[in-house]
Amino acid sequence: MAETSRSRHRSLYKLVGSPPWKEAFRQGCLERMRNSRDKLLNRYRQAGGNMPVGTQNTFLVQEVMEEEWNALQPVENCPEALAQLEELMDLALLEEIQQELIDQVSTADRAEDPFLFRG
Repeated sequence: MAETSRSRHRSLYKLVGSPPWKEAFRQGCLERMRNSRDKLLNRYRQAGGNMPVGTQNTFLVQEVMEEEWNALQPVENCPEALAQLEELMDLALLEEIQQELIDQVSTADRAEDPFLFRG
């Protein structure tokens, strides 16, 4: 009986599988990058000058992730979000999302480079 009670109590605070905000955050970042990619890339290319493309991509992804995180916060302002607070602070998860976004931006840059710098 005590084990069932503990399990039920724990299930209120522990989510099974991936938290729902993770996919919403990832999709929001991808959509935001698609919508404003040209503007953001031009700004970072101008500001970066001699900065390696990988570093520019990292800065771009960090900015997009911050914007999307701030946009996601009001939507997640509910009791369920409080239960997920520990998961939200999981740095490894955010770093994983960041690396996926950086890889996608790098792939897109390599595909566009032959067309951008024709002489």
